[in-house]
Amino acid sequence: MPEPLVSDSVLDKKQFDDTEYFKEIVFEKIDFTKLLINNKEFYKCTFVKCNFGNLQFSNSDFENCVFEECDLSLLRFNNTKLSDVEFKHCKLIGIDWTFASKPLKVNFESCLLNNSNFYALTLGLISVEDCSLQGVDFTKANLNKAKIVKSDLLNATFIDTILTYTDFSGSVNYSINPNLNKLKKTIFSLPEALSLLSNFDIILK
Repeated sequence: MPEPLVSDSVLDKKQFDDTEYFKEIVFEKIDFTKLLINNKEFYKCTFVKCNFGNLQFSNSDFENCVFEECDLSLLRFNNTKLSDVEFKHCKLIGIDWTFASKPLKVNFESCLLNNSNFYALTLGLISVEDCSLQGVDFTKANLNKAKIVKSDLLNATFIDTILTYTDFSGSVNYSINPNLNKLKKTIFSLPEALSLLSNFDIILK
């Protein structure tokens, strides 16, 4: 794990505001809502149990970073780059990911992503595992070869979405109309896959 460790008790807020580049640092239990994340670069940094709720990242860069047990709900990305960033056991509710810089390279494990917006984003090779994606908007998104497994997709929106080779193994509560989306070699698990037939005028016995 990166070091040195920076905790809330030792963080120099003025020094943080004045610093533009952070490398291999662990930030633990810090309330970032009291700080400014503008024009900053983070490389191989780890954030543990930090609070970013309702904050705005502006013109910043996160590369090979990890967020663990953090609250990022309603976070606003403004021209911020996320490259090979991992979120683990985090709250990411109500985030509009379309404001982040493209391409978006992120992975999620055991996270809450409810009511987030991925409209028209290219998310190839994204990995989502054991997450709650209730009410998430994937309209016009490109999920070619994406991995969305063991996740809850209740009321998630799929319209004109590219789902070629997408892996939905073990995921539940999705409603995907094959006539309104592009499916090819898409992976589903039984019995949830039977929901795909609900869009056709057929009777199952």
